Amino acid sequence: MFVKQKSDVFLQTCTIFTVHLQYFNAAFRLYSYLFYVKL
Repeated sequence: MFVKQKSDVFLQTCTIFTVHLQYFNAAFRLYSYLFYVKL
C-alpha cells in the first residue's frame, strides 16, 4: 500500500512537470514570436 501511494505521488509529479513543461514551451514560443515581430 505504501509503495502504491509512493508510485501515485511519483506519477502525479511527472504529470504536473509535463504540464508545466508544455506551458513553458508555449510561452517561450509566444515570446520568441513577439521578439521576431519587434525585430
